[in-house]
Amino acid sequence: MIGAWSSFHYQGQTCISAGRHIVHESIVDEYVANLAARAKRITVGDPTDPATGIGPMINQRQAQRGAALLRSAVDAGATVVEGGTLDGLFFRPTVVTGLRRDMPLWTDEVFAPIAPVMSFSTDEEAIDLVNDTPYGLVNAVQTADEGRGLRFAQRLRSGMVHVNDATPTDEASAPFGGLGASGLGGRAGGEANLEEFTERKWISTQHGTPQYPY
Repeated sequence: MIGAWSSFHYQGQTCISAGRHIVHESIVDEYVANLAARAKRITVGDPTDPATGIGPMINQRQAQRGAALLRSAVDAGATVVEGGTLDGLFFRPTVVTGLRRDMPLWTDEVFAPIAPVMSFSTDEEAIDLVNDTPYGLVNAVQTADEGRGLRFAQRLRSGMVHVNDATPTDEASAPFGGLGASGLGGRAGGEANLEEFTERKWISTQHGTPQYPY
């Protein structure tokens, strides 16, 4: 499932992890049930074991930060559908519903294996939800209508949008970078490297004696 991979890969600790799931109201219950089932099946443990799905958090500070954001959301009325437990540095993949747009779990970059889910009814509402953030690195759009997905993607304020793919999509040949609080506006990757990692320099030479008016 694209949603599970987007939020839980590398314990959700990459800049291109999905921190928010915005799902149409007609399928949100089914989506949450499937996402929770996927989360429940993931083995958390030793990352050197091939059977392990996700390993430990990078350090105690980050693990506790994720737990605190989750606890704050639950205290404010959110519901943990799956996961939500922390054992040392091992954070169970977590699915959360019942969020509000002002909750830090929704507004902040979490960098933990937590998938907050919110529903929408219209495309305009979905676009407003997506763009209501200071961040703008990557989004992913899932749709049966590719043309509609491309039109939707053009209206999202982020440096990268993947239609019918996961947020953790990265290719060395493609320009990588974000907008707003996500980076400095530059791009790295492929031909974009020529601009990002080089400086333009003008050197001129005259092959004769130049003439000036004075």
